[in-house]
Amino acid sequence: MLIIKKIFFTTLAIISIVHTIEASTNEDIKIIEATKNIEYLSQNIAKEYLYLYQNPKRIETKTKLQNEIKELEDNFRFVAKNTNNIDSKNILDYLSYSKDQIKEILSADIKSENREFILDHTEALSEGAQSILISYNYDPLKDKDIKINLANISKFYMAINANINPTANRNNIQNEIKIIDTKLINSSTELKGSWHILKNLLNAKEDQFIPNIISILIKNLENMTKI
Repeated sequence: MLIIKKIFFTTLAIISIVHTIEASTNEDIKIIEATKNIEYLSQNIAKEYLYLYQNPKRIETKTKLQNEIKELEDNFRFVAKNTNNIDSKNILDYLSYSKDQIKEILSADIKSENREFILDHTEALSEGAQSILISYNYDPLKDKDIKINLANISKFYMAINANINPTANRNNIQNEIKIIDTKLINSSTELKGSWHILKNLLNAKEDQFIPNIISILIKNLENMTKI
């Protein structure tokens, strides 16, 4: 009887440990996804702000920016509340300043000088998010999701048109193109075809600026790669 009882409690303990590991893993996955959202939203906010500067009457873009800063804050709070990683908490504390500055810029009038400020602060958020992901052993090159890479391209594309570090941002676009090429190497013919069209337009003449077409093609690719 004692042996049976001992086996029962040992089995129960093992099951409990397995469930704890699974819960921890699931929680880590949620934190990774929220952190990826922070990186994506930060780049997207920068792109939308640069677009809004060129098209200040686009009310829908203003609305989108307000929704995205709220979503950014929600993901920020989720990671801060759920991570037990001390380094991640420290990074989030440091990034709170940039997040608040972005929110303040978005609530003010559109100004030329704020374009570089928002690029700096969103880049800080992106770098911070990448550092948190590394602390969770996340390898972006093994992730077939290209949403963040596309958001980076959008931001760099708009920055070039605003004449903000054009040479560096052209190089940045080429780096993202190489990463996406690698990620899509085993993808469907349809997906590769859509990416090929976008890539050709990105490599077109430097004086050719077609933000609406690029935006449509990127959104189409995002939809095609949604899991």
